[in-house]
Amino acid sequence: MQGALEKIGSLCEFLTTSKIPVRLQSKDDIDAFWKAFDALQATMKVARVSYLKETTTLLHYLLDTGFDCVKPDSVVMKVAKKIGIVESETGDRNFRAAVRFVQEYCLERQLRPAVVDLYFLIYGGQEEARKFVRPRFYERLN
Repeated sequence: MQGALEKIGSLCEFLTTSKIPVRLQSKDDIDAFWKAFDALQATMKVARVSYLKETTTLLHYLLDTGFDCVKPDSVVMKVAKKIGIVESETGDRNFRAAVRFVQEYCLERQLRPAVVDLYFLIYGGQEEARKFVRPRFYERLN
């Protein structure tokens, strides 16, 4: 990956100039996020940055670096399907739909997407997130 990143320069600098809004304050910001995300992803593909060219991993990276998004991993997608956000847990179209839905929801509710991401992980029973609730939480879900 080091050689691939050398083609685009510093990843931090690249993100700074990518025009991806860190905080989403309006519907226009969500549109700008996805337009800039598509451009960033295309650059990662051209530069052959194998890890960051995939939608899920790139969104995970952005979430971990403070951007307003969620990571559409298997647990998040399982919950998104269960509550009717998407029809399928797989596929780029569904990943993007789930993330955008959460972004729009958070904008309306004045929440950060990272909070909803954690809620999804808890509800979905992700091992690391289970520590945030009592075991009886999961008994009530069944």
